[in-house]
Amino acid sequence: MLSEGTKTENKRVKRIIHGLHEAVSERRVIQFQYGKYDLGKEFQLNRSGDYYCVKPYAVIWNHDNYYLIGEYEPEGDMRHYRIDRMINIRTEDRKFIPDPDFDMTTYTNTLFHMYSGEKRNIEIEFDNDLINVVIGRFGLKTQIRQHNAHTFRISVTAVISDGLVRWLLTWGSDAKVLSPPALIQRMKEESKKLYNIYH
Repeated sequence: MLSEGTKTENKRVKRIIHGLHEAVSERRVIQFQYGKYDLGKEFQLNRSGDYYCVKPYAVIWNHDNYYLIGEYEPEGDMRHYRIDRMINIRTEDRKFIPDPDFDMTTYTNTLFHMYSGEKRNIEIEFDNDLINVVIGRFGLKTQIRQHNAHTFRISVTAVISDGLVRWLLTWGSDAKVLSPPALIQRMKEESKKLYNIYH
């Protein structure tokens, strides 16, 4: 059974989603404050409470959370925001024209668990048993090459982030990053941390 606090929060998020859908369909710029909880369960605003100004493109559901995908106006780059962490949302009268070259599917497919980071070309070697996992994650258009009797390799574009590193670690020794060097280094560091926890 949901607690009263959870029910109230769910209603708040539903109201926000409804308002965001309207802003998306009407192509209206929005402003909002954004934050996160600290260890004391207190909600702390980012950037000292300054408002974010965003051109909203879409509301999506990903890994048990709703996200707003939009263009962060001051810098003109695409970003995503967890809707349950947005407060004091204001819809402006000002309208915008979406970037016709932006592809929502491509954007979301490069992310892992909605973590942000630098988009890079990566190459990974997987055990053959993970072929369906890889196709399910990256799609049938992924470049897949048989490497030997036991493994295959893929080349994809993805955002290098904590989300990607943790996803790869899920498969243990059945997944090996071949490039780029920066991702290999992050895998080594995270593997060492994991090893040290248990030894």
